[in-house]
Amino acid sequence: ISQDKTATSDMRKNAAALRDGLKRAEQVNTRNMPRKKFVSRLKLGGGIAENALGTSDENQITFFDNDFLNTVPDIDESFSTAQLDVTYTPSFNLDDDEFLQFYASNQIKDFKNLNRYDLTLTTLGKSYSKGSERTLGLSVSLTDINLNWHNYASIFNLAANVKLPISETFTLIPVVTAARSVHSYHPDIATNKGNTGWTYKVGLGAEYRKERFFVSLQPSLTQLDKNDRLNNYDQEQIAFIAGRKFEQILISGRFNRSERSYEQADPFISSLRKRKDRLSEYSASLFWTPQAVAQNRMIPQLEIGIFHKKIKSNLPNFSKETTDLTFSVSWVF
Repeated sequence: ISQDKTATSDMRKNAAALRDGLKRAEQVNTRNMPRKKFVSRLKLGGGIAENALGTSDENQITFFDNDFLNTVPDIDESFSTAQLDVTYTPSFNLDDDEFLQFYASNQIKDFKNLNRYDLTLTTLGKSYSKGSERTLGLSVSLTDINLNWHNYASIFNLAANVKLPISETFTLIPVVTAARSVHSYHPDIATNKGNTGWTYKVGLGAEYRKERFFVSLQPSLTQLDKNDRLNNYDQEQIAFIAGRKFEQILISGRFNRSERSYEQADPFISSLRKRKDRLSEYSASLFWTPQAVAQNRMIPQLEIGIFHKKIKSNLPNFSKETTDLTFSVSWVF
């Protein structure tokens, strides 16, 4: 009624007031729910990785400004995955518009034969937000990355975002992040230990959200500064995210396009050309929660996900395409 131009001015005002009052009541009811609780999620699955070695698509690759035949095989490999997430939401006498959460996550990706590519991610973090409409969010996390059970790197991440609603459905979200990566000695990576530094990112997101669907556009700029200057780069990126909810199904997708320019040339590959990459990433997921068990304490959820990454580089060594297809089931308790 509040949007109906044929209704009288008083009817539209009363309808708008009733709508806003209902929304405030829903927010109060949500905030008054007990906050001190643990929520856990266990996820088990498996899939197949196309071009698991990440070999170049080109027939020839470059070293010391000379071309050589690319002999690295393009291998498809099956894998299994396991993930356990735990979140704790304490009260700590916070105001109604404050929200604090601690979380821990452990993810494992185990390849059937390519054991040196087995991946383990362990994350500990904390997030805080304040505000009911205009919201300030802060988060801090530490992630430990292991390849084949050897430490590859530890990443300390700080992030801040502000949600600025322009209307009932449209929101602006400025984001700033800083991450410190500390790489360790790894027996399979000769230069890993000195490959350490800071990553800075600024972005401005715009989100349109309705009851059943949402779309988001997120342009950003990233700068990577490491002790090993060969790995330093500037990156321009834009991400498009969309989702649609049905009765028991949620379908979501993400598309990233970025341009990455490296600071200096690598003489081991080519002293004549600085590396420039164009990266395209596509991902899509379908979640299904059976209605018959949706009210149970243990909530099973089936997921099908696909992730595709393509890199087109001015140096043939780095031009490649990879695809992961994953099937998994998870339980929330």
